[in-house]
Amino acid sequence: LGAVLPWAEAHSKTSSFSTDGIIGDGAITIVAAVLIALTLVVVQRRTLAAGLVIGVAAIAGAVAAHDAIDISRKATELVDRGPPGVSAGVGIGVWVTLVAAAIALVGGIAALATSTRSTSARSR
Repeated sequence: LGAVLPWAEAHSKTSSFSTDGIIGDGAITIVAAVLIALTLVVVQRRTLAAGLVIGVAAIAGAVAAHDAIDISRKATELVDRGPPGVSAGVGIGVWVTLVAAAIALVGGIAALATSTRSTSARSR
């Protein structure tokens, strides 16, 4: 969802501009979301599925964090160098993507911890 929302926004007295994540690195996060969904449906081994979810969620989170920092830097430059009344910033899509990646990461870690405990208990 975050990839199709605005990732960067700029406003002036006469116009507004925003760009969706899908145009840039948001496409990577859509692929990550699809991979996580496929992993949950297809992969039968819980430990493997949890590890894959953790890895893919970490990549999606890293992409969104990198873009948040990059967009923020560019927005600051635009505001500092632009005419008075210009505002710019990171759009809601980046924050939605970061939250979703964090939720998937925590879910993957919890699933890994649970599957590891189940495996330990069975081996006793």
